[in-house]
Amino acid sequence: MKIKQNWHDYSLILSTIGMAQALILLPVAMMAYTGGSALDPDSPGFSLVYNFLSDLGRTVAYSGISNLKSSIIFNVSLFLAGVLLIPYFIEFPRIFDGTRVSRRFAILGSVIGIFFAMTFVGGSLTPSDRFMDIHLMFGGLAFVSGLPIVIFHTFAIISSPDYPNRYAGIYIALGAVLSIFLYSMYLIGDSGISVIVTFGQKFVVTSILICFLLLSLITRRISIAGK
Repeated sequence: MKIKQNWHDYSLILSTIGMAQALILLPVAMMAYTGGSALDPDSPGFSLVYNFLSDLGRTVAYSGISNLKSSIIFNVSLFLAGVLLIPYFIEFPRIFDGTRVSRRFAILGSVIGIFFAMTFVGGSLTPSDRFMDIHLMFGGLAFVSGLPIVIFHTFAIISSPDYPNRYAGIYIALGAVLSIFLYSMYLIGDSGISVIVTFGQKFVVTSILICFLLLSLITRRISIAGK
């Protein structure tokens, strides 16, 4: 029993580490990027306004220079974020053992969440300069699947006495960010690269990482308190 309890505890620690390492390594990958964007191949370094995060994973930057260092850092951090987020979605429903409705909402959200986490893994294995269509597919699926997770897990929290309702605000904030971003992308459509999309993408991904970093810590604390 103790081994089982320790695993539940350690798995949420892993999720916390997965989000933290991505928040640390993404800026490192930006600093290592060798320049250029789709709009201006001659632009120096990485631009928060004109570059997509996917540019960091390119094996060759838009400048035409090898981008191996940035590519390795970005893709490894994205892969780890995806893999280490899965334990959070496995552990989250355990908090709601005593409430059937809440547990069902939690399980539904977590099933989608595991798929969501795997889109990170898929994106890390498909550099955009080599597998553009597949990489874009994983990115689109990540943003779209994020909203159902927010909805189901928010309902799980607010319908249960086991998880303080105030923490649903973290999910609600993430849902607002995702909704605004997806609506902006819908309005822009195929009109081309927009500052709203390029900068918004970074804001959304950062929000996702911070959200699940906080929720992994909170869920672990609640899990320990309930033992």
